[in-house]
Amino acid sequence: MATREQVLPALDRFGREVVVGVRDSAISEYDNGIRRAPKAKPRPDAAMAVQQRDADAKIIAGLPDELRDLIRRQVVDVVDNAIHHLLWRLSQEADFDQASLVFDGIELFTAATETMAWEGLFWGPYAEDGWYARFSEFREHGT
Repeated sequence: MATREQVLPALDRFGREVVVGVRDSAISEYDNGIRRAPKAKPRPDAAMAVQQRDADAKIIAGLPDELRDLIRRQVVDVVDNAIHHLLWRLSQEADFDQASLVFDGIELFTAATETMAWEGLFWGPYAEDGWYARFSEFREHGT
């Protein structure tokens, strides 16, 4: 069985992957899309969903700053909620032995439960010294 001293660093390494690889990538993709939207050339050969995304980005880029800021806050909130719900759902499945999450050779849900290290997994993203504060390029967070 893993010790708390083994589990917390594994949770942090996993958290860095989630924050940098998923959260920051999603927020960056939104920011970059809005930034390049005014100069972007139409791509008639692109899939309809891509064409719609580009058209939407042009509209958002043309909005007043306060509306663009409001939309961006909503994007961050949706990304943060998606991460929360994914972790929560995986943990629920792990409770019934239907899923496991192994990172650095440690089954995180079981190990977090056995070592009482839940703060590293569920409070990890949101705490003042949590995953978002320590690993994210974007320090603000949603709910």
